[in-house]
Amino acid sequence: MGRDRPVARTEIRVRRPKAHRPGRRAFVSGKRKQNTIRATIASDARGRPMWAGATRPGHRPATETEEDAAADEEARLHPRHDGEHVMGAAAVDAPPSFDSGGGTGPTNVALNRPATGSTPCNSDEGPAKAFNGSVSGGNSDKWCSLVSGTKFLQVDLGSTRSIVSFTVRHAGAGGESTTWNTRDFDIQVSADGTSFTTVVQVRGNTASVTNHAIAASGRFVRLNVITPQQGTGGAARIYEFEVYA
Repeated sequence: MGRDRPVARTEIRVRRPKAHRPGRRAFVSGKRKQNTIRATIASDARGRPMWAGATRPGHRPATETEEDAAADEEARLHPRHDGEHVMGAAAVDAPPSFDSGGGTGPTNVALNRPATGSTPCNSDEGPAKAFNGSVSGGNSDKWCSLVSGTKFLQVDLGSTRSIVSFTVRHAGAGGESTTWNTRDFDIQVSADGTSFTTVVQVRGNTASVTNHAIAASGRFVRLNVITPQQGTGGAARIYEFEVYA
């Protein structure tokens, strides 16, 4: 954990406490009873103060022990994990620090938004199932399509959003065979729902949950399923398509 060293002894003017009052010894004697002291502030890497104190002019402030102790306490309460967070394939996996609404992190702005897509396998496996926030409702809790060629799944976010990542939960995330996980797919964004720009291209995927960090903006987001399974042919199966902004 990085931490800032004490601020370089900013000088401030304060009134010296009366005789026998706490803090009087920190001041140099003077008839006007108003003296200069040096304030020292120790803060963490986020700029939050952890310790503050003062010393008499000409004296070295004994802040090292207090600062180190405060830094150690900060590290204990807020441990830092370096390196990339690797997501698993379980259905409960979610991007780190993200939430589906109400929190302080990026939010899944596609949740329960209007959706369209290629003709579903069954009437209860329409596009809306991929944006309902659930993967545990059984094998029908997904969007499924068997149309030939490239299949698409699209969501309207309601307004232009600054998008930071996508999460796609494939067949294995819903408890189905991982051989049905989407192998090749693209993700596109659009401001008007007509002209789309490809921002993610995936080829050869085998994972049940895929996360894709980006920096893009758009109102409409489209998932194009090129190869829906690990083999050739077959149905596209998407349990959740999450858009974080």
